[in-house]
Amino acid sequence: MLNSDNSSKDKCNNKEKMSIGELISYLRRTKGMTQKELGERLFVSDKTVSRWERGESLPELSLIPAIAGIFGITTDELLQGKLNDNSQNSEKNISRAVTNECELRAMLRNRARKYDNLSFISIGLTVLGILSAAICNIGLNEAYIGFFIAAAFISASEICQICFSSNAQSDTSGYDLCQSNIISESNMRFVKRGIYISIFNFSSLAFCLPLPVFCTYSNIGVSVDTWLFYGIIFAVVSLIISYLIYIIIVRDILIRKKKLIADDKIVERFKKDRKSLLKILSVSLIIAFIFVILIVTANSIMYNNIVEKKVFSSCEEFKKYVESQYDKWYEEYMSGDDFEYIGRPEILYDIVIIDPDSGGDGYDDEYMPSKVFGQIKDENGNMLCEYYYNPQLYHSILFNSQSSDKMPVTVITEIAHYNALDTVQTTESTLYFLIVLDFIVALCVYAIPKIFSKRSLHS
Repeated sequence: MLNSDNSSKDKCNNKEKMSIGELISYLRRTKGMTQKELGERLFVSDKTVSRWERGESLPELSLIPAIAGIFGITTDELLQGKLNDNSQNSEKNISRAVTNECELRAMLRNRARKYDNLSFISIGLTVLGILSAAICNIGLNEAYIGFFIAAAFISASEICQICFSSNAQSDTSGYDLCQSNIISESNMRFVKRGIYISIFNFSSLAFCLPLPVFCTYSNIGVSVDTWLFYGIIFAVVSLIISYLIYIIIVRDILIRKKKLIADDKIVERFKKDRKSLLKILSVSLIIAFIFVILIVTANSIMYNNIVEKKVFSSCEEFKKYVESQYDKWYEEYMSGDDFEYIGRPEILYDIVIIDPDSGGDGYDDEYMPSKVFGQIKDENGNMLCEYYYNPQLYHSILFNSQSSDKMPVTVITEIAHYNALDTVQTTESTLYFLIVLDFIVALCVYAIPKIFSKRSLHS
């Protein structure tokens, strides 16, 4: 290596033409730089610089102006491999040369383009995870497996974007103040873009969260409309929470670690913004808490108040109702028509007549009978009435155990039960939507004045 350096120096003294690699090696050693230091200035590895100097490869054309600027020579001198007299006579000019600002910005833009291309890998992994979850849920009816596959892809995406963002950032050591500020601005853009991708990943994971939450059985998928409705709600909530965490916590940490550039005025403005956001958020949390109370109330009280109940004060009324419902069901069942009182598309069980004196209820583990005989007796065991009915038609039949004739009896049909549940769930979904809307409005109240103030400043 020493002989190579002497050879390059002799060629330079004798004004002989050198290869680009030889000239780079000579100028680097004259400037007292290591291959690693030169590589850091050009955002390439020291191995790449070594290959240039050994003549195994040539620098990219986009790096030629930057290399010339570092050593204080022209691009023509670098490409021709020969220094002119002005450059050769004074090695001090070489030691004092600095990288041109435009060339530095060009290198940083080239680095940003590479980072943008790599970012598509992270985003693609996340999208692929969501598509895999959709295929597992809709095609294979495996909601749980779909969610965990999506979580694996999104985790890989997050790891990739952290690595890409970290590698894209450059060290500011060895540069003057102006150049350091340029590099810091570039690093800040990489950090912000990485944060945006992280928020996108967290929102995507929240979008897949309804798969395990609303999956009733492990081998049954979640309906598309349920997934989309709650998935969008969960994603918006995740987006809001992520943004709030960034504004309240993460941004200050990045400023302290000098990952984000901010002078004293900007830091003070950030503090005021955070106080304003916390006030708006406090009001939103109070409103959201009220909605949560309404949701709990809907779960505990609303059903009993809205479910349609049929109350019969005598055995004859009850007997007439349940037997007429059975006869209607039987007629429609035998004709092949769907029965509107059943909360399912078809009857799955055979008609079984149960002997009320057999001592059992006749219910088998494999099926529920479609016809059952029942008896109502007073407290002395005297028969008040006998009736037959289809238990599939009813959610509950409640007798008054404290009355001698067991009256009144309260009946809730399956269709009434499903209608009440549907109303409760619709109310809950509306309240959940209002909670999300509450936070969206809060963010709009926080963000819109800032947007208009920025526009007024630019205008």
